[in-house]
Amino acid sequence: MTPQTTPQPRTRVTPRDVFGRAGHPHGDRRTLQSPVDIPTDRAIPTRLPVLTFHHPPAAHTTLTLRYERPGSHQPSCQHPDRETTIGAEVAPQGARLDVGGVRHTFAGVHWHTPAEHLLNGTRFPLEQHAKYVADDGTRLVVAVLFREGEANPLLERLFRALPQPGAEAELREVDLAALFPATLGSYRYTGSLTTCPYTSPVHWIVLADPLTAADHQIELYRERFPDSNARPTQPLGPRHVRTDTK
Repeated sequence: MTPQTTPQPRTRVTPRDVFGRAGHPHGDRRTLQSPVDIPTDRAIPTRLPVLTFHHPPAAHTTLTLRYERPGSHQPSCQHPDRETTIGAEVAPQGARLDVGGVRHTFAGVHWHTPAEHLLNGTRFPLEQHAKYVADDGTRLVVAVLFREGEANPLLERLFRALPQPGAEAELREVDLAALFPATLGSYRYTGSLTTCPYTSPVHWIVLADPLTAADHQIELYRERFPDSNARPTQPLGPRHVRTDTK
C-alpha cells in the first residue's frame, strides 16, 4: 500500500529566503498592496535571514525633520490629503540594515497615526516606517508598532521638535537604535508603498514586538494629522506572510 503523505505548503518564494538577497518578485503588482492585516496564526514559520542594524554613533547623527507629501496625486489616490507624513533624514549617511548579508542603505523614517498594519485585526495607535534601499534599487521598509505605555525618550525629543508645514527642524545627537525593539522577530511579506503612487514591489518587515509611547507623545503626532494619515488595509490575497517568531 502506498503511504499517505500530508501536503506541505509551498515554501519557495522570490526573492529566495524572504529578503535574504535583493530582487523583485513576480506577480501582478496591482495585488501587491500595503498595508495589510497580518494573520499571525497563519504566518508560515521560516528560518529567516538575520537582521543586523548598523547605526552611526549618536554623537555624530543628526536628523532633519520635514513634511513628506506624496509625489503623485493620481486618480487612484483616494485620500491624498491624508497621505502626508512627517519624516526624518539622517546625516551623515552611513546607517544601514543588512538582511542575511544583503546591504540596505537607510533612506529615512516617518510615522503614521493610527498604525497602518494590523495584527489579527488589532490596530495600534502609531506606526513607524524605517525606509531602506538595496544596491539594486529594491525598496525595503521596517515597520515598528507602538502601543500605549511607558514614554519613549527619543519620540519625546522628535515629536516636540516637529516642524510646521514648509519648515524643517534639526535634531542632533540621535541614537537611531532607540527607534527599534531589542528583539527582532518579524512578519515579512511583499507589498507596496502606503502613499501615492503605491509603488510595488516593496519588501516589508513588520517587527513583532511593539515599542511603547505615552499617550501625550502619540497625541503630539496625532495633532498634526487629526483626520489620520494611515492608508486603509488592503487585501492580502494569496500572498504568504513569513515569520521567525514561532
